Parts: sequence; C-alpha cells; structure tokens
Amino acid sequence: MTTIPLLLAALASFEPSPIDLLETELLLEWSELPFMAADDSRILIDGHPRMLLPGGVPLPAWGSFESVSVRSPLEAGVWGGGGWTMEFAVPEIPDSSYRSMAGLMESTVGRNRYAGLLQRPLPMGLGFGAALGREDTLSTQLLSLVRKPFSLDGFLWQGSGIPDGYAARASFAPGRPDLEVSCGIVSPSGGVTYAEPSLSAAFGSGSLRMEAAAGASAWDSIAHVEAHLKASAGFGGTILVARGDLSGDPDDAEAVGMAGVLQTIPSGPVLGVALTGAGESGGGLLATASWGPVGAEAYYRDGAFTSGIHLRWPSWLSASAFRSDSLLRAAMTVFPGFAYGRNGRINIGGRMTATRTGEDDPTEEIRADFCTAFSLGGFSLVGAVEDIFDDGDRRIAYGIVWRFSDPPAWRPADPGEERGR
Repeated sequence: MTTIPLLLAALASFEPSPIDLLETELLLEWSELPFMAADDSRILIDGHPRMLLPGGVPLPAWGSFESVSVRSPLEAGVWGGGGWTMEFAVPEIPDSSYRSMAGLMESTVGRNRYAGLLQRPLPMGLGFGAALGREDTLSTQLLSLVRKPFSLDGFLWQGSGIPDGYAARASFAPGRPDLEVSCGIVSPSGGVTYAEPSLSAAFGSGSLRMEAAAGASAWDSIAHVEAHLKASAGFGGTILVARGDLSGDPDDAEAVGMAGVLQTIPSGPVLGVALTGAGESGGGLLATASWGPVGAEAYYRDGAFTSGIHLRWPSWLSASAFRSDSLLRAAMTVFPGFAYGRNGRINIGGRMTATRTGEDDPTEEIRADFCTAFSLGGFSLVGAVEDIFDDGDRRIAYGIVWRFSDPPAWRPADPGEERGR
C-alpha cells in the first residue's frame, strides 16, 4: 500500500530545550498557531486523543515527547475532528538501550518545576516508559508498557484550577492493514468514570488513502459519540482532501464536513518545497501557506476573520504575529549562542510577547523573560529572570536539565566478520 506523504502547510514543530524552563506551554509561546481556532482545537498524543469527552486533557509533561506539531484541519489526522490539533510525538522505547532525562527548576516565588523521563527495555520483548512533570500547580504523569502490537498507556493529571483525572487505554495495532482497536477508562472529574472503546483503520491503494475512526464514552448510558472519515487523493504535487466528522451527545450529535486542496511547489534546495492549501472547514474558509521557515494562515467563519504569520530562522530566532477581532499578538524569541571550551556552549537571550485584548476598552500587556543556558553534552545549567516588566510577579528561576542514554547493547562479532578483518 502506498501512503500519501503527510504535507503540512501550517506546520510549526517544536522540540523541548532548556530555554523552555521545564514548561510545555512555553514551547508554543512564540507561535500564533494555537490561537487560530482555540475553541475546536484538540490535543493528540501519537495521533490519538486520550479523552473523547469534551474538555480535553492538559499538555503532557515537558520532555516526555520528541516534538509537537500544530496542524491545520487540512493536515490533521483522522482523530483531529476537522479542527486544529496539537500532536505530541512520544519517542519509541529502545529495544536494547535506555533513555533518561531529569530536570529541576527552582523559583524565587515558589513556582518550582520538575520533569523526569525513564525508558527501559524489559525481558520478553517488553518496553516500559514513564514521564512525570510538575509545572506550577499542575502535575502530569504519562506511563506506557509496550509489546508490539499491544500497548497499555496511562495518563494522569492533578492540579488546582482543573478537575483531577486519569485516562488508561489498551490498544492493539497489528500493522497492515492499518488498524487499531482500543478501550480506555477515563475519569475527567474524579467523580464519574467512563469507558471509551474506539476503533480506527486506514486503507488505500496507489494515490488514494481512506481513514476512519469511531469512539464513544459510556457507563450507565452513552454520554458522547464521535465518528470520523477522511479521504486523500494525490495527483503529482496536488493532494485533494475531504472529510466528515460527527461528534456530540447521542441525541444531539453534530456533523461537519470539510474539503480542500494542498499544492506543493518546488522552490530550490535551500528553502525546499513551498506548500499552499485552501479549503472549506466547518462553514468557514481556510487558507494556509509555507515556504521554508516562513508560514502564514487565514481563517474566516461567521463574519470573523483570523490570520497569522510566523518565522523561525535561523535556529536561534523565532517570531510570530496574530490578529483576530478581539486579539492582537506579537511574539519573539532570540536565543543566540557560542561555543565555549572544547564541548561547551553558552546561549544568552530572551523572549517577549505583546498582546492587545478587547475592542471597546482594550487591555495591553507586555511580557518578557531573560534567559541563559550553559550546555555540555546532555547537561545544561539554566537561569532566567521571568516577567521582567511585572513588579508583582517578577522572579528568578534557575535549575538543571540532564539527558543521557547508554549505547546499544554490545554484540560479539560474527566469526565471519572476524575472518574478514
């Protein structure tokens, strides 16, 4: 089966780094993309939601994922539901080595943060992964036990301001044909527990790919249902996308359709491929474009117009701007560095965000952090002055981040290899 390549018009990818000060939210600070459709956005971990019920789950712990991508409705996977998605990619558990990470950030106003990651291979082909983190008042834990094609995952969260909850899910994904059957137990408020069976499948031939997914939340009765169908067809550099999504209470489920086109335009070896997209989504009009490190998007629905643009080049500079009827926002991160000694590196810089909220009586706010980091291999010392312009909330944060892993397990040389030397 030939799979249509995933082409992302409004994609912004983020990787955890010491400058993020052990807060997942800061990975997205410089980009306008999370604001494009905040009402119908969805958080996915390895392409799947951890909870089908409306309300969503908090972001996973800092460092528990390799990267996070923000995708428009045109590029989102079948579980995206036709909206904007934040998709976290969790690293695979190594077969014969381990991966570890530990981080701790102290703050002068008690906003202490920590994060940890542990991945280990176990006997009988099992793999175990655990990640935990605390960001201000929110704690999260992500656990996994894998023996392909089976997996068992758990996601737990506790914190002030949101209901405590947990989600446990067992899945079976045999591969070709692409099929996944899972059943989870979710408690979004600690008082009511729901069972969430779900099924997703993908199939196709040549340039055509079909994806389908369905799930429900129920205990004494069905509280939420959803079903998704997505079709993609590629013709050279053009990809046609159509999808339908249904979700809601069983008695009041709403169906939404979407159709659009993605077009690739080769633009040389330096900037790679330019990609544009346009479509109709949820009764609104959507347009996206990207060219190398620059991306832009616009969305019009119900008389409201939303637009944004972002830049990430070179690697130490990123900037974005966002506009809607009620919000103007500009953000920039500057974090250049230079080599120190044989293997060390020093980075000094900061980030600033300016927002203007409201129309009749607007409110303006400027936030800025000064950051510095000294890195030596996988070890980093990090410091920052946060909220520089806020006399009441200004604070100093400092801490360490340490990543390490062992090399693959040693294997004796084959006798034939010895003779060939």
